[in-house]
Amino acid sequence: MKLPANEAPSLDYRAKVPHKARRNYLTSDRSKHLTLLKSASIATSVLAVVLSSESLAQEADGERLFRQRCSSCHSLEAGQNRTGPSLAGVNGRAAGSVEDARYSPALRDSDVVWNSETLDRFLANPRQFVPGTTMSISVTNEAQRRALAEFLTASGRGTP
Repeated sequence: MKLPANEAPSLDYRAKVPHKARRNYLTSDRSKHLTLLKSASIATSVLAVVLSSESLAQEADGERLFRQRCSSCHSLEAGQNRTGPSLAGVNGRAAGSVEDARYSPALRDSDVVWNSETLDRFLANPRQFVPGTTMSISVTNEAQRRALAEFLTASGRGTP
């Protein structure tokens, strides 16, 4: 809408905008906000699905890696010790504390408490993390170590 040359523009858009145009202006502005909110909501939902998919994929990778690399010596069943101790309830447990499991004196006397960080460090190089341990298998791939550590400390496997 054009103003006469000698008239100063008003800061209040309602003063010069006809009622119908004002309604369209407000409606289009509201419509833009709603579209933005819908887009943000969709983006958040997609991100949540992607992150949960990544988490599920990592857990599946951890389970697969456990079966391939660990299950010949370790069990996930409480009380089922093999060459290595059962890893049921490993999260928050002191190293060397599973009853009737064979441990090196070094691991039994260590002050290690298992969590995803300590498992990751141990799996990277067991004999460097706890000198004197009998575990000789290491996992050099960082993503595989992380997947294994997350799998072992995930809820559901946190208690014996």
